[in-house]
Amino acid sequence: MRLINTTTLELHEYIDAPNAPGYAILSHRWGEQEVSYEEYQAGRKRDGPGYRKITDSCAFARQHGTAWMWIDTCCIDKRSSAELSEAINSMFNWYRRACICYAYLFDVKHPKHYPDGHSGMMRDFQNSAWFTRGWTLQELLAPSRVWFLSEDWTYIGHKSDSSLEPTLLNAQISAITGIPEEILGQRQRIANCSVAQRMSWAASRSTTRFEDMAYCLLGIFNINMPLLYGEGARAFERLQAEIVGRFDDESIFAFTPYTNDGMLALSPGRFVGAGGVEKHIFHSRPPHVLTNRGLELRIPAGDSNSPFNVSSAYRSRSDAHRILLILNCTRGTMALSAGSGVGVSGQECTPQGEYVGSISGESGATMASSVAPAPCTTTLQ
Repeated sequence: MRLINTTTLELHEYIDAPNAPGYAILSHRWGEQEVSYEEYQAGRKRDGPGYRKITDSCAFARQHGTAWMWIDTCCIDKRSSAELSEAINSMFNWYRRACICYAYLFDVKHPKHYPDGHSGMMRDFQNSAWFTRGWTLQELLAPSRVWFLSEDWTYIGHKSDSSLEPTLLNAQISAITGIPEEILGQRQRIANCSVAQRMSWAASRSTTRFEDMAYCLLGIFNINMPLLYGEGARAFERLQAEIVGRFDDESIFAFTPYTNDGMLALSPGRFVGAGGVEKHIFHSRPPHVLTNRGLELRIPAGDSNSPFNVSSAYRSRSDAHRILLILNCTRGTMALSAGSGVGVSGQECTPQGEYVGSISGESGATMASSVAPAPCTTTLQ
């Protein structure tokens, strides 16, 4: 890990990141003329906005008593794929260990620039592009304290793990992002949230590189995996495979399916509306597994008197590759309009609050044809 001395602006490297000195960390949207590690060391681009962002953030940190600063643009040598992979896999922890995170919002101005002053500034704050980017999700969640700063480094307010501080923005941020205040204030652990709920936080966000939509979620799920730029949608598939292998949480299948979707979502965007999904064990069963034929699940098919059982699923649908199954997750007493290749046509919740959805097989999939209520085993290719 490299840190910038906020006084001398020199870079220092610390091999053992957990033992690095206390530092501030910058969260921002990349803009024009950002300065890379190579350019920073060579003294290039010093008259551009990217370098000015570095010096201004260091000056702000120094004024508030912090001697060291980490900025992703110039503290990672992206020419090295090994270093880039290590940095991205470590980034959630780097933000978590920071003394403070400064979120720089270039599209929010000082109140004096708005006819209605502070109200205008807060309106732009709520609409800031910072809340739409994939990487800023972990930069919001990991640190215990985040100060939000305007274009000219004016303090706007902050996110904190304290509920008693003035200028606290936890409630506003929760309304913008859909992330519960308990998570923002770190009164509840992210690990206690279902997979679907965590995915929903990223559903309306985007990244420049398609692969980064998966890589930016590694820390949210405490997953480590190699980076393979160029793999496209395969990156999110690999992330879900890692999650399936680590977590006994069927909510990963509770997403909104589109035509030709399989058992795994194509992107976090499929989890829009899944913010209220909770993991709940209704049925004890063997864990779901990924095999060389696809994903195998063993899930009870429901009450034989229900219109949502295996037999009626075949009777009521022309698609022979759709079957109705019950997942170990719920949204209170209501089901979500979500599913996955598991999908959710004709979904409902049973009186017991079970999540009911239909499971879609890809072409060539083998479906069990046992009569409900016997459990059915589904293996997708």
